[in-house]
Amino acid sequence: NTTVTGDNNVEKNVASFAANAGTFLSSQPDSDATRNFITGMATAKANQEIQEWLGKYGTARVKLNVDKDFSLKDSSLEMLYPIYDTPTNMLFTQGAIHRTDDRTQSNIGFGWRHFSGN
Repeated sequence: NTTVTGDNNVEKNVASFAANAGTFLSSQPDSDATRNFITGMATAKANQEIQEWLGKYGTARVKLNVDKDFSLKDSSLEMLYPIYDTPTNMLFTQGAIHRTDDRTQSNIGFGWRHFSGN
């Protein structure tokens, strides 16, 4: 039953968050540490959700980083989408966008891979 499975996942996520928050709060953090903790938890969840969603369409790699000013410095998104895929050949498109050192780079391309036996 998908509802039961979904409910179990929600319960596991809530339990995990509560355990992490409890451990964190027991150290009596200051406001900067609290902001970093909350930002880190939100960013990790966003990375996971975006990667899972994009993964339905191809191979995705997501790395979101958020600094104290909520900029996306050192973040990246890469996607490989197979257009034609057989056990021996794959025609694909891939794209990437990276934000590094105050520069944004993007790439897009097409490719073909041939998989040969041993």
